[in-house]
Amino acid sequence: MSQKASLSAIGGFVILGLALAVIAALYFGSGQVFRTASKLVAFFPGSIQGLTVGSAVEFRGVKVGEVTDIKMLYDEEDRRYEVPVFFETWSDRTYTVTGQDYQSVEDISPEEAINVLGLRARLQTKSIVTGQQVISLEFLPDSPVRKSGFATQGYYQG
Repeated sequence: MSQKASLSAIGGFVILGLALAVIAALYFGSGQVFRTASKLVAFFPGSIQGLTVGSAVEFRGVKVGEVTDIKMLYDEEDRRYEVPVFFETWSDRTYTVTGQDYQSVEDISPEEAINVLGLRARLQTKSIVTGQQVISLEFLPDSPVRKSGFATQGYYQG
């Protein structure tokens, strides 16, 4: 003798399936899964008020990345504080043009961009009203790289 199916169990499975479908669409639809990112860290002198996790990283006004973490470090030996700002840049936002073709830039390493081409990060005010700041990237080959002395494993420092 067969038992009648529970309507609440069927409803629960349908709701669970829909929730998983929405989560999968958001996760894979964001593009973050298949995006190649370079991880960088910058140490800015002075206050970084207005810069938050999720703030934009821009190159000439084009968003090419975002801030992923901000920490506060204390060096007991030198008795000083430093605030590293961790951010990533996305290679799929930059292209080289060869004739009529566009190709994503992936052959220039962040280390080469910093040390050879002079890539530098600066804080820039995005909104005077809200005080929001962004990281602005520029090529300044004649400016020195400001190293902090703190270990930042897995991140390019410049």
